[in-house]
Formats: sequence, structure tokens, C-alpha cells
Amino acid sequence: MRKLFSSKKSVTLSLSLMFFGLMVLVAFVHEDGILSAFRMDQELIKMRDDNKSLVQKLYLLRRETNLLKTDVSSIEKIAREKLNLVKPDERVYQIVR
Repeated sequence: MRKLFSSKKSVTLSLSLMFFGLMVLVAFVHEDGILSAFRMDQELIKMRDDNKSLVQKLYLLRRETNLLKTDVSSIEKIAREKLNLVKPDERVYQIVR
């Protein structure tokens, strides 16, 4: 009788451990599991970094917009660099390689 009881205990223990292992596996690989939460956390960190860089770009663009609205020299600089405009009394030298 004692041997039978011990055998039932070991079977119950084995089944319990297998069930626990299965539950741990499901917790990791399920779509709402631990791995998914980790991936989402990493994605959130990346999105926050992207957001910071976009905020910085927005600040620089607003600053440039304000300069173009108020500062004549900044408008002249853009006209010279991007539109290749010159003043009437200036000469342009083009270096050909």
C-alpha cells in the first residue's frame, strides 16, 4: 500500500511539474505573454526616441521660419545658396573640376 501511495505521489508531482512547465511556456509565447510585453516595451522606447528627435527638428524648423519672416540676411542667405542669386554688382566664379 505504501508503494502505491508513493507512486501516486510521484505521478501527481510529475503531472504538476509538467502543467507548471506548460503554463510557463504559454506565458512566454502567447501573444499577450512576457516576450510580447518585452517587444512592446522596446518599441515604446524607440518611439520615445523618435519623438524626441522630431521635437528637435520641429524646434529648428520653427526657428528657421521665424528667421525667414523677420531677418533679411537669412532670406538673402537662402537666396544665394539655394536659388543661386547674386547682387547686381557681384561677380560669380564657378570652379570646374
